[in-house]
Formats: sequence, C-alpha cells, structure tokens
Amino acid sequence: MKKILTFLLAITVLLSSVDVSSINIYAADGTVKIFLGDSTTPRHHKAIAEGSRSEELSFELKDGKVKKSAYSSDNPSSFKIVEENGKNYISGISEGVGYVTLSIETTTGKKYKERLFISVYKGTESYVGIFNSKATIYRGASVNADVENNDNKGECKKGTTVNVVALCNDFYLIRTMDGTKFEDDKDTGFVEKKYIDVQATEIEVEEEYVLNLGDNICLKAKVLPNFATNKKLYYSSDNNRIVTVDQNGNLKTKKLVKPM
Repeated sequence: MKKILTFLLAITVLLSSVDVSSINIYAADGTVKIFLGDSTTPRHHKAIAEGSRSEELSFELKDGKVKKSAYSSDNPSSFKIVEENGKNYISGISEGVGYVTLSIETTTGKKYKERLFISVYKGTESYVGIFNSKATIYRGASVNADVENNDNKGECKKGTTVNVVALCNDFYLIRTMDGTKFEDDKDTGFVEKKYIDVQATEIEVEEEYVLNLGDNICLKAKVLPNFATNKKLYYSSDNNRIVTVDQNGNLKTKKLVKPM
C-alpha cells in the first residue's frame, strides 16, 4: 500500500537590512520651448507608462511667425505621436527611450528644432530598494539625454531606501520613502539598476507535490519580484528522516525500513 508523506519544506532567501539615509538635491537649469498640458514650465523630459499617453503638446516660438510645425518620434515602436482634433499627444507603447522632435518653419523660411527626451516605463508593484553606492538621480532613463545642461536632478547616498515603482531598460524609476522632492519638485526619478539592491518579497513554488516513498524530484521555485537582486534559494527539510533536500532543490523521500 502506498503511503503519502507529509513534511514541512522550508525555502528561504536572504534579505538585506533596511537603513534610511538623506537625499541631496542638485539644481539644474536649461531653456526649452516645448510644454505639456496647462503647465507654463518648459520641458525637456517626459516619462510615460506603457499604454498611457501624455498631456497635450504645445510650444512657444519667440522669433518669427510659424508657417508649419510637426512633432515626430525617433522610436515609434516605443512611443508615437497621436493627433486628435488638431492636438498632439505622446502615446507610450512599450518600454524604451528616444526623442520627440519638434520641427518648426517660419513664414520667412527659418527652421527650428527642439527635442523632448521620452522614457517609456513598465510599471510594477512598489518594492523596497536600497542604494548599494552613492548614485545620481536622472530626469530620464539615460545618463546623458543631451537635452539639458544637467540631466541629473539629485543624488542618493549609499544605504538610502526608496520604493522601486517601474523599470525602463537599464534604469529603475524610484520614489522617495519620505516624500523628499528633487530639483524638479518631484519625488520620483530614474537611477541605474546597478546601484539599487531590490529586496525579495516572497518565494513562489511552482507546483504542489504529493510524494510517495522513494520518490525523487527537483523542486521548482522562484524569487519574487523577478528582478530582485538576491535570488539565491536555500532549501531545508524539518525532518530528514522522512525527506532530504540539497541546495539545488533536489528532493528525495526516504524508504521505510522494516525492523529486524
């Protein structure tokens, strides 16, 4: 008669300790002609979630009268320009970066161009991230978007804890824990992934196992989120007389031995 074994299998992952440090803010300046929505603040950067779209695009020309103008995307697989009722918007399609270029021609034949750096991010649940080194916070998902005198808008010290809320290529979009705002008066910004250790929140076992005596299986488990820094799993059994497991997740149930 087959016997079904009941046992407790513990799988653990090491989590880093959390320390909170201060955040310093830089100042930056630059001149831009592109605006978004009702804001009168000129923009050189715009972050957009996949599947969403920006506020209405507009611009200001201080020299001459506009004969014609047009917006274009240099990465249409990631974002595109959508026109509705004579108004232009940026539509985020998939994770990626690039430029929206505004081209203007005046009635006297002068031509102008201005660029807006676009970061289309993939949203995620909020996860705790810890800076493993002092790092710069950027306005977009690039260390040099080449649209402002200073693409950086602040920095975080080693040990600073933040919320990781989105991903964009080699960058995380982070939000400060305490609401501290950067130079652009926002509590969010982009930081290179290599400077953030993302804490694991849970372990997911892919299958539920019912085992018989003498069975051998390899456990299937994964750390969440899938971009957590430490994905090393540690396996252990609470009763090695019934089941053993090695550090590769190979599990073996023990056979019954009849007494002499």
